[in-house]
Amino acid sequence: MMKRAEILRRLRATLDNGDVIIGAGCSAGIVAKCAELGGADLIVCYSTGRSRIMGLRTTVIGHSNPRTLDMFDEISNVLRHTPIIAGIEANDQTTYDLEMVIDRFVERGFDGFINFPTVGHHEVISPFFTREHENIAASLGQAWGFAREVELIRLRPCRRHCRRLDRLPCRPHARIAGERSAHHGGRLERRSQCYLPRSWRSLRRAGRHRRAL
Repeated sequence: MMKRAEILRRLRATLDNGDVIIGAGCSAGIVAKCAELGGADLIVCYSTGRSRIMGLRTTVIGHSNPRTLDMFDEISNVLRHTPIIAGIEANDQTTYDLEMVIDRFVERGFDGFINFPTVGHHEVISPFFTREHENIAASLGQAWGFAREVELIRLRPCRRHCRRLDRLPCRPHARIAGERSAHHGGRLERRSQCYLPRSWRSLRRAGRHRRAL
């Protein structure tokens, strides 16, 4: 496991060099191994990646969080020096205690996490999901839907655990401006643009060009 200070030192060095930080979505050992050899800064694994490996559309197959936890041994076995970031599904009805959910991923060995799979896009597409999540929240007496993902990221124990165990702090995932505002104080991943580079190096060059602009 990598120390938090070392992870942040590497990421800052990448930015200081004028490069972009590359987080590669990898849910299989061969993909993670190739991503590390290609120069990825972070290896991100989440349950929906399994459906992509199977040639299917992006979807959760089975129970999301246990499936992601089970990926750790396969991914970590083939990596040598790249942090592994987990995708946590905050809206897991089998565990209402978010602190317990976080503890499971920290104890498993992950170096950090994001709020993914996310329900944010469902709430944007259809008000039905928003109403449904509001009804669940009212019955449980706690946040649900995208609001629960915000709670996962902003939860104070989350950051306490990350620092206490030398883990990388949370990396929020958002799709629209409103979601970015909700994740107050976090570094965000915005999927507003998509690059399909021929190599990691070309993506880094694209990042330097955009920074120069």
